[in-house]
Amino acid sequence: MKPKFKTILAFSLLALAVMLCAALSIWDAPHDIFPNENTAIELYGEAHGVKEYYDLEFDIWNKLYNEGCRKLFIELPYFGAEFLNIWMEESTDGTLTAFFSDIRGTAGDTPLFKEFFQKIKANCPKTVFYGTDVGHAGDTMGARYLAYLESAGLASSENYKLAEENIRQWREYREDEGAQTGIAPIREHYMAENFKAAYERCGGGKIMGIYGGYHVDATNPNVMAGMLRAEYGERLAAVQLRNLIDPRNAYDFGVSISGIVFLLMLYIPNIVLFAKNKAAAAYLKRENKLLFALESFGLFVMTASLALFRAFDPRIMRNPGRSGLLLDLSTSFYLLAFALMLIYIRFYIRYHKRRRSVKGLNAAYLGFPVARAFLPSAAAIMLGVYSQNLIMLGAAVLFALGRIGSALIKQKHEAAQGFRAAPI
Repeated sequence: MKPKFKTILAFSLLALAVMLCAALSIWDAPHDIFPNENTAIELYGEAHGVKEYYDLEFDIWNKLYNEGCRKLFIELPYFGAEFLNIWMEESTDGTLTAFFSDIRGTAGDTPLFKEFFQKIKANCPKTVFYGTDVGHAGDTMGARYLAYLESAGLASSENYKLAEENIRQWREYREDEGAQTGIAPIREHYMAENFKAAYERCGGGKIMGIYGGYHVDATNPNVMAGMLRAEYGERLAAVQLRNLIDPRNAYDFGVSISGIVFLLMLYIPNIVLFAKNKAAAAYLKRENKLLFALESFGLFVMTASLALFRAFDPRIMRNPGRSGLLLDLSTSFYLLAFALMLIYIRFYIRYHKRRRSVKGLNAAYLGFPVARAFLPSAAAIMLGVYSQNLIMLGAAVLFALGRIGSALIKQKHEAAQGFRAAPI
């Protein structure tokens, strides 16, 4: 493969990776509308099965409960919430056990979810649940609820009609092609309509709702919260819980493990180089004082930022019920930065294996020109973008201007002398 084509390919792939990271970050960006004194409806978005979310949800609900709130809307079928209300009045956990038997294999099938309900019963015993999702588990839990009403002589009651309609919604939703992913316009429509009907039945007033994060974006008119926002306006607030668990502040002081690892990846290859090749330090001494000053100052500020700000560590939460770990999609910038640093280390390994002269330090690698300068510079900028820390981002740009500029000037001087560093 010709060097020029390799360079075009390398930069094209990098550009595509950056655009993908940007698209994921924009799509995953928070669109929170926080509660205020005029808020009647507080919606909170979670990832199912994560302990940190359940703990925070209970804390929020417990506070609202102590302020007089009793109505808790939840991403369950109508009949699922009704079974929880029946259980709240019982002295045993038989109904709750049957409930979890019916949802076995779903995202809610976790001891953490069960403990969440038990904490509510113990601490907020007058809680009333309202289920506003389509009637998942209609053939099991739904059928069991209808049989329960029939045995109580309530086959003609409003509860029976609501359960039947809820099951019908579920069957219609199952036919939708989006049912496999849980994301379908018909489900969002029914969730919004069910919510409005339940809110009217309960007499309105102050309520809290807990739903999957996808459904709680009030700025998106195509999901439940967006549809409800159009109906209730300023009375509705919608917040992603992840932004309350670990709110992103780019300038919080604290030890950053990722920052320290990045610095080790940056410095250790150079330390090894200077130890193995005494001429390297003299060779890399900058001929252009301005570029040398830019690189040195940028590197100093980068080092301080990476060591002192905690924003470079990804927000990771355990998700035992599903994939194991829960990460923001903006973490793609973080992963890209470390991928570039791994290529940077690989460059040095190849350089030492081939016993190159110091002039080979300006060689290209995998299509990236002056790889020793370009790769850590691009990685530092990616990490600055990920952290949203302007100090780090500005320092990374200065570092890049100094290091890449110096490498290109040195490469140009070497070419004038008849030396061209072959790609490593």
